This record gives sequence, C-alpha cells and structure tokens, in this order.
Amino acid sequence: MPSPIATILFCSLLWLSVSETHTLFLGRNNTDVRIIGGNVAFAGQFPYMAAIYKHTSSGNFFCGGALMSNQWILTAGSCVEGAQLFTIYLGTANLKDVNNPNSLKLATDEYVLHPDYNPDTFENDVGLIKLRMPITFSVYIRPFNYLPTFDLLPGTPGVVAMGWGQTSDDDPGLVDDLRFVYLTPLSNDECKLVYGNQIKDEMVCAAGNNNEGFCLGDSGTPLIRIRQGPTATHVGIASFQSKNGCESTDPSGYTRTLEYADWIRNVTGVDNNKTKNAKPRIIGGEVAFAGQFPYIAAIYKSTNTGTFFCGGALMNNQWILTSGYCVDGAVLFTIYLGAHNLKANDPNVQKFATDTFVLHPNYNLDTLENDIGVIKLRLPVTFTDYIKPIDFLPSYDLLPNMGGIMNLGWGQLNDETAGITDELHYVYLIPISNEECQLSFGSQILDTMVCAGGNFNEGFWKVCHNNTGFV
Repeated sequence: MPSPIATILFCSLLWLSVSETHTLFLGRNNTDVRIIGGNVAFAGQFPYMAAIYKHTSSGNFFCGGALMSNQWILTAGSCVEGAQLFTIYLGTANLKDVNNPNSLKLATDEYVLHPDYNPDTFENDVGLIKLRMPITFSVYIRPFNYLPTFDLLPGTPGVVAMGWGQTSDDDPGLVDDLRFVYLTPLSNDECKLVYGNQIKDEMVCAAGNNNEGFCLGDSGTPLIRIRQGPTATHVGIASFQSKNGCESTDPSGYTRTLEYADWIRNVTGVDNNKTKNAKPRIIGGEVAFAGQFPYIAAIYKSTNTGTFFCGGALMNNQWILTSGYCVDGAVLFTIYLGAHNLKANDPNVQKFATDTFVLHPNYNLDTLENDIGVIKLRLPVTFTDYIKPIDFLPSYDLLPNMGGIMNLGWGQLNDETAGITDELHYVYLIPISNEECQLSFGSQILDTMVCAGGNFNEGFWKVCHNNTGFV
C-alpha cells in the first residue's frame, strides 16, 4: 500500500524551452478571490524582488531572488547550479513591461552555490549571484533590510511569499504581474506529517488559507517577514513543493535563511544587520532615499518678520498637517512635496504656494499646548510614487515602548552645525510615558503631549531648530 506521506518535488525552475518541461505543478483551482500566487503587487511594493533567467547548456530557466546589497542577490541553489549566464531584472512588477524606466536589466555569470547543496534531498538549497557592477538604489530598487537573527517561529505573523510563478495546475507558465500572499510558518513536526523525515532542521514550511502558496517558477523567491512598517527581514528561500500539485493543501517548502546567515555574510562580505546598527546614529538619523516617505512636506513659512522652515505631513490631496508654530503668523507658505534632498533638481518634486491655514484655537506659544495646525493647498495635488498621503490618523493612544515609531526631518544634526541639512533624515524612536518625561521637563508635560527617545541622543533637534512640525 502506498505511503500517505507526500513526496517532495523539486519546484524551483520553470523551463522556458517549449520542447521539454519539468513536471512541477504547484497551483490550485478553488473559486475564492485569491489564487495560488496571491494578490497583484504594485510597482515598488517589493523593491528587493529580482526576476532571474538562468541560461544553461540545456536550456533556459526562470527563478526569483532577493536583492541583499548593491551587488548581491540571494536565491536558491537550484537557481544557480549549472548556470552559464544570468539575465536579471530589478525594479519591475510586470515581466512584459520591458520599457519600464524604473527597472534595470543586468547580465552576469558569477555565482556561488552552497558547497553542500543536494538536488535530490533539497538540503542546503542556497545560492548567491554577484552583479558585475554595483547598482544605484531607487524607490523601485533597494535591498531587503535584514538577514534574520532569531528563528522563524510557528505562527509568526506578517510573513509574505511572492513570485511570478504559475497560478494553477491548469495554467502553466509565468504570469506577467508579480503576486504576493501572506503565509503562516508551521513547525517542522507539523510539516513532517505531510513530508515525513524528508524535512530537515534547515527547512521550514509555510501555508496559507486553503491552498495558497508558491508554484512553478517561484523558486528562489524570498519569504519575507514584514514588520515596523516597511522593514523586511529575509526568513526563507522558496525550495520545494508536494508532487500533489499546487492545488493541493500541502504546505510550501523553504530553506530557512537563519541557518545560512553566517555563510551568506562570509561569501558576500555584506552584513545587513551590522550596516544598519554598527555606527552610532546622529540626531538626524539616517539618510532617506527618494520616495521612502512620500507624505513628507518641506514648508517655508513667510511672515512679516522673516522666513522660517518647518515640516509637515500630507493628509490628503489638499491638506497638510503640521505644528501650530509652523502656521502661526504666516503670510505665505512655499511647500515642496516629493523631495528628499532640498537642493536636488528633482523632476519628482512639486512646488506649491498657499496662504490658507487653520491654527488650533487654543494654541499657546509659551506653553506649547495644542501645538497643531493645518495648511490647505490652493488646488488638489496628483499623487505619484513620490507624493502620497499618510494612511491613517490614530484610533488608539500611543503607548510607552511601542515599536516601529519613526521621526524624520531636515533639521540640524548637532550643536556645532547650524541650519537645516540638504537630505531628509529619519530615526527610530521609542515613546516614553508622561511620568518618565516629566522627570526631565516637569509639569510642563501635559496629557496632550508625548515624549520619545532613541539610542543615546537620537531624535529631532529641538523645536527651535527647524524640525518643528515633522512626523
């Protein structure tokens, strides 16, 4: 009697030759809204995603991968083994959009296959591709943030799979649009109920609602944990799937990135985690890239006594939220949207002038109570990848020690260097309780205020030094 244990199928490569094809089917055919490949991604949603065409002596194959630096791509071992040449597309969400000005087409033949890769058991299914020249990052092309530093636990939320692989057993071939789906990591014990002892400690399985998961053509694509807004941690590499097909409910199989993080760092010389955390951050934080914070507004307030610089946040296509200080006494505002460098000649920046504002009626300049104001643009703006509003106003209180809180602005960076900086900076901060804040500021701290602190002296440089109104 046949064993009930599902057999793992090598699911990594979609053979582009019409004469032969791998018998790798990873789809589904239910009638709900989501198909195997998930929902369609928008341009720039997953800027680390790489489309990889592998050319070998026996044919051409398609895989996915993840950009980890300006010269290295992380993918599956099966996606590099035997390669003579790679053609790689970065910055694209649609494979047929070949004229997309935001994408890059690259060629290289340099790769590193894990020395213990086993194509029969899918052990150590890890590979790295090195680009011939370093690339320049953009809003559409940039690396994932981190390699993992702790294990991917069963049930971890915010885990996303993505790829261009086929979307059902009945529809072979790639899809044009990049798709994504949220999956839930399983314990290896649970995964062994399906695959038996074929599952090793270096592997991890993940499953979605019904039969969501990756399919033929998706191998090498990343399993990403999204946290703290856009922060992406690479936790898995698409490796294998059940021979029962995409439309079965068997979970998808990944190589567990954590087990190979040291090997990846040693080969590439890239340590994402160290790059983000090694040097002490200055007050203004790290430099933002174009489009990273599309809601940020640079505001020049003209009054009868001079011109002052502030920041604000675009709320919708006509209103900007800022501080009361930034509107009080204004005669005219000159506002820049879509900017990350105040001196750059950037075609993505829009410049506006307006004199309409609303100051909170109970604003108090001396105590800074009710320090809030809004500015109305004369005409609605058109949203772009570089100009977008904030998503929400809060519906609950900001609690002490809440994670993922960011402060940004162009204010001065230290005591010695006066004036605003050219480049937008950002820094992660931690909200503290008002009781703790009152230890520094006393009874000046009211219930309508909140304090935040960073590592050492991170944060914005005081109300009077040009970061007022920033988010």
